[in-house]
Amino acid sequence: MRIQRQFKLHGPIDPFTLLKVSQAFRETACGESLEFIYGGTRMPEELFKVLPAAEYTVVEQDQYEDPVRHRIVIQKNPPAQSGHGDAGEGCKCG
Repeated sequence: MRIQRQFKLHGPIDPFTLLKVSQAFRETACGESLEFIYGGTRMPEELFKVLPAAEYTVVEQDQYEDPVRHRIVIQKNPPAQSGHGDAGEGCKCG
């Protein structure tokens, strides 16, 4: 697995960070991954609101020895195939 970008998130996620995450995801090729290291007891839900759910898979999720530090890695999926003209464009795997 190749990690394309890593984000270290602290506290509430501001709109600028969400924009950077969204842009990094668009620039990530199919099969590549983004890693998020975050503090707190909960996954930052707003992070996943800017990512298209059908286009990634959570491939790793860990908690560090410190109980308030977590790590999650998502991998970009190939686009879903359908009969609509633009499907299949974007990243291509294999």
